[in-house]
Amino acid sequence: MNKNDKKKIFDYIFSNNDIPEDLKRDFYDFFLVNGEDREIEEAIESELSKQNTDKLTNDDIRGLLRLSEAVKRRKPSNIFKKIAIAVCSSAAAFLLFAGGLEYSRSKVPVRKETTLLAAEQNVSKFKLPDGSEIWLSEGSSLSYSDQMKGRKRKVTLNGEAYFKVKKDASHPFIVGFADNTELEVLGTVFDAVSNKERHLSEVILKEGSVRISNPSFSGPVLMRPNDKFTFSSNIIQISQVDASTYRWYEKVLVFDRAGVGEIFDNLSRRYNMEIIMNAKFPSTKLLSLTIDGDSIEDVMNVMGKLLPISWTLHGNTLVINNK
Repeated sequence: MNKNDKKKIFDYIFSNNDIPEDLKRDFYDFFLVNGEDREIEEAIESELSKQNTDKLTNDDIRGLLRLSEAVKRRKPSNIFKKIAIAVCSSAAAFLLFAGGLEYSRSKVPVRKETTLLAAEQNVSKFKLPDGSEIWLSEGSSLSYSDQMKGRKRKVTLNGEAYFKVKKDASHPFIVGFADNTELEVLGTVFDAVSNKERHLSEVILKEGSVRISNPSFSGPVLMRPNDKFTFSSNIIQISQVDASTYRWYEKVLVFDRAGVGEIFDNLSRRYNMEIIMNAKFPSTKLLSLTIDGDSIEDVMNVMGKLLPISWTLHGNTLVINNK
């Protein structure tokens, strides 16, 4: 079916003020789903060559009513061809979609959303439909629609996640944040935070490159490995870090002569909480520690024995002071 044939059908539908807007949308959706179906195109091509009039006969109307009944009985074996034959008669198109609306709607894909949620006091690993891998910190979630099919692989993050994105240059991977920030990659490894309560978006890039955008930005922000991007209170900050030290997602977290700041950074991410550090430590202070499924209270009891600190836990906020 050439473009002129399609245009002839669409012009009649969309220029007719007597056809309700919702039926026009259903007509459009039907062609969106089935427009590349060769059986439909062949039937339309055949019938277009026979059609010489826009007027409906009584037989046309009775045929459309029979089609409507077949639709309701959900017998689609040869409905495609019947629909194509009826649609090619431009005046028949309206009655087809008025009578066969149920079938048209049944052929439009339903958006299905999948939400992944990390277990309490645990880091959860998931494999996405495109082959990418993610690790979610405690209480964090990730959502995506339609098995990530389409031109873009888009997910929405709530909390913190570590991503290993499978490379696919023709299908960019998009991460949506709570504050309308979006991160776009082709294939890379990074850590991301989307915290609505703290008004915080954060990205730490380990490998590859990413582009971050937001309606409030003057332009996109490009990141390179070991960049740390922070967006909070409408302020953008870019700093340099050692991305290899962010290992909170590992099942057993082992610190061997690690700095105090590195340890608490990983604890904040692993337990998805804000840590307010009022205590001061010399940069030469190093600790060795293993965390394997322990609660944050158990970890802090151990830290209290290794460091001269006191701590209090208020909901999802941990406050640390010097003794």
